[in-house]
Amino acid sequence: MRLCLYNLYITFNAAKRSGVRKMLVSAQSILSGDVRTKDLPVTMDQMSLWRSGELIQKAMPDLSPIDRDFIKGIFEDELDQFWSRV
Repeated sequence: MRLCLYNLYITFNAAKRSGVRKMLVSAQSILSGDVRTKDLPVTMDQMSLWRSGELIQKAMPDLSPIDRDFIKGIFEDELDQFWSRV
């Protein structure tokens, strides 16, 4: 399934890995446009909650702040590079 959230394209491919339901999430960077993929413990229900207005930290409480930013297209290394230039 491919969703478009705020001009970010996120692809979900649900599978059970290591006994934990995870999804391969591909997100496009808001800074560079690069697309990266991460295996994250999120569900479609959680994504739907977030898309309907729930705060991401409430909809996906098991994700770290870095992983929540990743879903929104904010990649930690690119953000560090951005702030080092400002």
